[in-house]
Amino acid sequence: MQPFDYVRPRSLAEVAQLLEEADAQTCILAGGTHLLPEIELGRIRPRLLIDIKAAPELNELRYTNSEGLTLGAAIPISQLLTSPEVRRHYPLLQEVARIWGSVQVRNRATVGGNICQASPAADMVTALLCFDAECRIFGPEGERWTPLERFLLGPGRTALKPNEVLVSVRLPSLGGKSVGAYRFVRKGKGGHVTLAGVAVRAVAISHGVASWRMALAGLASSPKRVSEAEHILEAGELNEHAIHRAAQKAADAAEPIDDARASARYRAALAPVLAERSIRAVARQMWGYGA
Repeated sequence: MQPFDYVRPRSLAEVAQLLEEADAQTCILAGGTHLLPEIELGRIRPRLLIDIKAAPELNELRYTNSEGLTLGAAIPISQLLTSPEVRRHYPLLQEVARIWGSVQVRNRATVGGNICQASPAADMVTALLCFDAECRIFGPEGERWTPLERFLLGPGRTALKPNEVLVSVRLPSLGGKSVGAYRFVRKGKGGHVTLAGVAVRAVAISHGVASWRMALAGLASSPKRVSEAEHILEAGELNEHAIHRAAQKAADAAEPIDDARASARYRAALAPVLAERSIRAVARQMWGYGA
């Protein structure tokens, strides 16, 4: 590695002050599971690393019935597994956290880091989209909020302006029982990147009626919602016809690519299969459908 300076600010105010003076060779360090290997390989050559993990505002994990769940950008993925609030209200996040790499990676990788890496196959980002997550951003011009969907601009690209930092994400209170499922395919085990995945969650409104969300991983330039599938599942009685139609909408929304790991054709074929499996898993947990 080439030499670089390292600072560890103790508050968001200190982070903001450092960002005001930042240049193109300044990098933000959270978990470092992506950044440090890139530095070691010489693909990124920083002059300064700003380690944000000591700022309390970026380490907040808090739930209230009025505001929902706040996840600081520096929260490690493993902390989602031990949170009773996440288990009770947002179990889909725990399901995704359990299949996240290895124990060592989960202990280092952060929620904010996964979002800001902006990988098309980001499992946690895909799950967060199912909860209408909003991003809190802070920089020299002050604070602003943006929906997670608009935060993601493409592979490796986000809506962060120069000298801004992602502080946290907020998931609204759901107002009912939440059930989720994530079905995916990977090449190999452990830390391998997801080839294709579909996350689905439902929140019970009344008997047999629910609010649905569906999001895709590895099937477009960014993780993306499938609102057409959600509308079908919410429109009436859940039955075989509705499940098949919703799964087909996932296939219609997919825009997969060819790469070294899989072909676009293979990914496209996975989309409706994984969508149907996720829908059925949610329906089985919520109402015993198909059990």
